[in-house]
Amino acid sequence: MKTQRHVNVTGRHEWSVGDGRLVLDANASWILDYENRTTPTAPAEKVAGLIGYPSELRARTGLTWFQGDLEVGGYWNHVADYKDRLGAQIDAWNTVDTRVAWSPDRQSGLQIQLAVQNLLDQDPPFYNASTGLGFDPGQASPLGRVVSLQLTRRW
Repeated sequence: MKTQRHVNVTGRHEWSVGDGRLVLDANASWILDYENRTTPTAPAEKVAGLIGYPSELRARTGLTWFQGDLEVGGYWNHVADYKDRLGAQIDAWNTVDTRVAWSPDRQSGLQIQLAVQNLLDQDPPFYNASTGLGFDPGQASPLGRVVSLQLTRRW
């Protein structure tokens, strides 16, 4: 049995800049309280910010510029620090993503996009897992920088 109290916040604002527009968007999820009971009569265990459960704070903020057929964006991602079951701290993880997209003909629904996740190639925070992985796959990725080229056609 689990009980959770949390706050999700999302915001977006646009500005006209010359012939284009600039869009700032942000979202965050704060877990205020997360309790787990293995049985209905078991004592409640506070698990917010504990390994194996969601981080107390996860956020993403981005700035995207649109002009004509072109979009260019940058995004900051944050996962707050948390603890393992022995009380050892696992550091926060911050990454930056970016993307450039070109839609040569909006009517055709065609778009070509180049995206880079974890642009600065940040290693995930170290976690001395019993599996020997050295990181928490629930909160971070060991892949490092990932570059993708995508061709999309919508109809």
